[in-house]
Amino acid sequence: MNNKKRSYTIYGQTYDCYFYNNGYDEGVSVFNDSGDLLFKFDEKINASQIVFLLKGYSKGSKGKVKIKH
Repeated sequence: MNNKKRSYTIYGQTYDCYFYNNGYDEGVSVFNDSGDLLFKFDEKINASQIVFLLKGYSKGSKGKVKIKH
C-alpha cells in the first residue's frame, strides 16, 4: 500500500491529507490540525482537486458562503 501525507494551509487553517493507493483502491482522508477526521474520499483525488475542495470547506466553515433560495 502506498500512503503519502501532505499538509495544506488554507486561510490560516492547516489540514493533513493522507492519500492512499493499495493497487485497486485510491482515496484521501482529511484531518484538521487537532487530528479530527473531517471527511474521506474513496476515489482518486489529486492535489489540485483537494486544495479546491479545502478552500470551499474552509470558507463554508467560517459562514462566508451564502445560500440563495
